[in-house]
Amino acid sequence: MTVSSLTPPTPLSPERRPGPCAWSPPPRAERLPSAVVHGCLDDGLSVCLGLLAHDPERFAPAAVAWHARLCTWLPGIDFGESRAAFCALEALAGPDPAAAARALSAICERDGLDEVATTLNTWLERRPRAIAVLPARPPDSPTAA
Repeated sequence: MTVSSLTPPTPLSPERRPGPCAWSPPPRAERLPSAVVHGCLDDGLSVCLGLLAHDPERFAPAAVAWHARLCTWLPGIDFGESRAAFCALEALAGPDPAAAARALSAICERDGLDEVATTLNTWLERRPRAIAVLPARPPDSPTAA
């Protein structure tokens, strides 16, 4: 055995170069808004809520990035609370966004993120309310004489 066979391969050696099956992250179609990944949490959430209303396809990636930041702001967060916050974020795009916003707001209030809770509560107050549509009454049926 020679000494050269005992030395570890260098990063540029052919043995270490990635082959055609090597994993690489997919290219990003668009960058996330900077307020989502930098700055304060409440501004980032405001941007996410704006994307939800005006560019829904960009909401999910932004919400995932915001959730990651939330977890870094709360170093003691456990799996259950992290999952609850993530599910509430996802549910903002679902059939009952008001319930999702209230759930996320409660999590934020519990953890002392009052500004984030205020952002959600303000969003709730400013959202257009759905108008209930009552079913039309059937016409009176003629009575038999």
